Amino acid sequence: MLEDILKALDRIPAWKRLQEAPAEIDDLKRRITELEAKLGNKWPGDVCPFCGARAFRLDRVDMHGQREIWKCGDCNKAREIRHDLMKGSKAGGPSTWGRR
Repeated sequence: MLEDILKALDRIPAWKRLQEAPAEIDDLKRRITELEAKLGNKWPGDVCPFCGARAFRLDRVDMHGQREIWKCGDCNKAREIRHDLMKGSKAGGPSTWGRR
């Protein structure tokens, strides 16, 4: 009787999928552990708008936090972001300038 019940359950797609779940969960745990190890203790950089590398980081802040300089660790290009110039602008976002 138990065999008949198991055979009937095997015909249900959701039951088959449920039987695959433990292996998928173990695989996901392994992949998350690998990704966390790659990150280490350091937060990854942003994507550089010039070269596309994930090496764009805040270099310095001036003018009481109103001016930021972001620099790419790969291509060494920088971008200045001025928060003081965005107040009252129609665009609503910070003003930026790219520098080489």
